[in-house]
Amino acid sequence: MTIMEQRLKNWAWYVSYGVVSPQPDTTCRSFEKNYIPELGNIYAESEPHYEPDHVDGDLIEQAIKGLPLELRRVLKMRYVSHPYASLGQLAHALRTSTHRLEIDLQNAKTRLQNELDKKAKSNHYKDLLKLQAK
Repeated sequence: MTIMEQRLKNWAWYVSYGVVSPQPDTTCRSFEKNYIPELGNIYAESEPHYEPDHVDGDLIEQAIKGLPLELRRVLKMRYVSHPYASLGQLAHALRTSTHRLEIDLQNAKTRLQNELDKKAKSNHYKDLLKLQAK
Protein backbone atom coordinates (compact mmCIF):
# COMPACT_ATOMS: atom_id res chain seq x y z
CA MET A 1 0.00 0.00 0.00
CA THR A 2 1.48 3.29 -1.06
CA ILE A 3 1.66 6.37 1.11
CA MET A 4 -1.02 8.05 -1.02
CA GLU A 5 -3.33 5.07 -0.46
CA GLN A 6 -2.82 5.33 3.29
CA ARG A 7 -3.48 9.07 3.24
CA LEU A 8 -6.65 8.59 1.17
CA LYS A 9 -7.91 5.92 3.59
CA ASN A 10 -7.19 8.28 6.48
CA TRP A 11 -9.08 11.00 4.55
CA ALA A 12 -12.07 8.69 4.10
CA TRP A 13 -12.03 7.91 7.82
CA TYR A 14 -11.65 11.62 8.63
CA VAL A 15 -14.60 12.57 6.40
CA SER A 16 -16.91 9.96 7.91
CA TYR A 17 -15.58 10.25 11.50
CA GLY A 18 -18.26 11.19 14.01
CA VAL A 19 -21.16 10.53 11.63
CA VAL A 20 -24.21 9.64 13.67
CA SER A 21 -26.08 6.65 12.31
CA PRO A 22 -28.32 4.02 13.84
CA GLN A 23 -26.23 1.85 16.10
CA PRO A 24 -26.80 -1.92 16.25
CA ASP A 25 -28.04 -3.34 19.54
CA THR A 26 -25.25 -4.51 21.82
CA THR A 27 -27.55 -6.24 24.31
CA CYS A 28 -30.62 -8.40 24.10
CA ARG A 29 -34.02 -6.72 24.16
CA SER A 30 -35.36 -8.75 27.06
CA PHE A 31 -35.22 -7.96 30.77
CA GLU A 32 -32.00 -9.97 31.10
CA LYS A 33 -30.04 -7.08 29.59
CA ASN A 34 -30.30 -5.35 32.98
CA TYR A 35 -28.56 -8.24 34.80
CA ILE A 36 -25.12 -7.31 36.14
CA PRO A 37 -23.07 -10.06 37.81
CA GLU A 38 -21.77 -9.44 41.33
CA LEU A 39 -18.22 -9.05 40.01
CA GLY A 40 -19.28 -6.54 37.40
CA ASN A 41 -18.90 -7.03 33.69
CA ILE A 42 -15.88 -9.33 33.71
CA TYR A 43 -15.95 -10.08 29.99
CA ALA A 44 -15.75 -6.55 28.67
CA GLU A 45 -12.20 -5.48 27.94
CA SER A 46 -11.35 -1.87 27.45
CA GLU A 47 -11.38 -1.17 23.74
CA PRO A 48 -8.57 0.86 22.21
CA HIS A 49 -9.65 4.24 20.92
CA TYR A 50 -8.48 5.11 17.42
CA GLU A 51 -8.91 8.44 15.68
CA PRO A 52 -7.95 9.55 12.19
CA ASP A 53 -5.16 12.04 11.66
CA HIS A 54 -7.33 15.17 11.55
CA VAL A 55 -4.58 17.51 10.29
CA ASP A 56 -3.66 15.30 7.34
CA GLY A 57 -7.33 14.53 6.66
CA ASP A 58 -8.14 18.22 6.44
CA LEU A 59 -5.11 18.84 4.22
CA ILE A 60 -6.23 16.10 1.81
CA GLU A 61 -9.83 17.42 1.92
CA GLN A 62 -8.70 20.92 0.93
CA ALA A 63 -6.56 19.50 -1.89
CA ILE A 64 -9.43 17.33 -3.17
CA LYS A 65 -11.66 20.40 -3.36
CA GLY A 66 -9.30 21.73 -6.01
CA LEU A 67 -9.77 18.69 -8.27
CA PRO A 68 -12.28 18.50 -11.14
CA LEU A 69 -15.72 17.15 -10.25
CA GLU A 70 -15.29 13.81 -12.03
CA LEU A 71 -12.06 13.02 -10.20
CA ARG A 72 -13.58 14.01 -6.85
CA ARG A 73 -16.51 11.73 -7.58
CA VAL A 74 -14.21 8.79 -8.36
CA LEU A 75 -12.18 9.29 -5.16
CA LYS A 76 -15.32 9.62 -3.04
CA MET A 77 -16.86 6.46 -4.48
CA ARG A 78 -13.63 4.47 -4.06
CA TYR A 79 -12.67 5.54 -0.55
CA VAL A 80 -15.77 6.92 1.20
CA SER A 81 -19.00 5.55 -0.30
CA HIS A 82 -17.90 2.03 -1.31
CA PRO A 83 -14.51 1.29 0.29
CA TYR A 84 -14.87 -2.50 0.12
CA ALA A 85 -16.33 -2.78 -3.38
CA SER A 86 -14.32 -4.30 -6.20
CA LEU A 87 -13.33 -2.23 -9.20
CA GLY A 88 -16.00 -3.99 -11.26
CA GLN A 89 -18.71 -3.06 -8.78
CA LEU A 90 -17.47 0.53 -8.63
CA ALA A 91 -17.36 0.76 -12.41
CA HIS A 92 -20.93 -0.50 -12.56
CA ALA A 93 -22.06 2.06 -9.96
CA LEU A 94 -20.30 4.85 -11.87
CA ARG A 95 -21.60 3.52 -15.21
CA THR A 96 -18.17 3.24 -16.77
CA SER A 97 -15.70 0.50 -17.68
CA THR A 98 -13.16 -0.89 -15.23
CA HIS A 99 -10.32 0.25 -17.48
CA ARG A 100 -11.67 3.81 -17.50
CA LEU A 101 -12.12 3.68 -13.71
CA GLU A 102 -8.51 2.58 -13.20
CA ILE A 103 -7.30 5.43 -15.42
CA ASP A 104 -9.49 7.95 -13.57
CA LEU A 105 -8.26 6.73 -10.18
CA GLN A 106 -4.64 7.00 -11.29
CA ASN A 107 -5.26 10.48 -12.73
CA ALA A 108 -7.01 11.56 -9.52
CA LYS A 109 -4.11 10.35 -7.36
CA THR A 110 -1.58 12.07 -9.61
CA ARG A 111 -3.51 15.35 -9.65
CA LEU A 112 -4.00 15.14 -5.89
CA GLN A 113 -0.27 14.62 -5.37
CA ASN A 114 0.42 17.64 -7.61
CA GLU A 115 -2.04 19.76 -5.56
CA LEU A 116 -0.36 18.66 -2.32
CA ASP A 117 3.08 19.44 -3.74
CA LYS A 118 1.89 22.93 -4.77
CA LYS A 119 0.54 23.59 -1.27
CA ALA A 120 3.76 22.35 0.32
CA LYS A 121 5.86 24.60 -1.94
CA SER A 122 3.69 27.62 -1.25
CA ASN A 123 3.93 27.00 2.52
CA HIS A 124 7.69 26.62 2.17
CA TYR A 125 7.91 29.96 0.34
CA LYS A 126 5.74 31.61 2.98
CA ASP A 127 8.13 30.36 5.65
CA LEU A 128 11.11 31.69 3.67
CA LEU A 129 9.47 35.09 3.34
CA LYS A 130 8.85 35.17 7.09
CA LEU A 131 12.51 34.39 7.72
CA GLN A 132 13.62 37.11 5.31
CA ALA A 133 11.36 39.67 6.98
CA LYS A 134 13.05 39.05 10.35
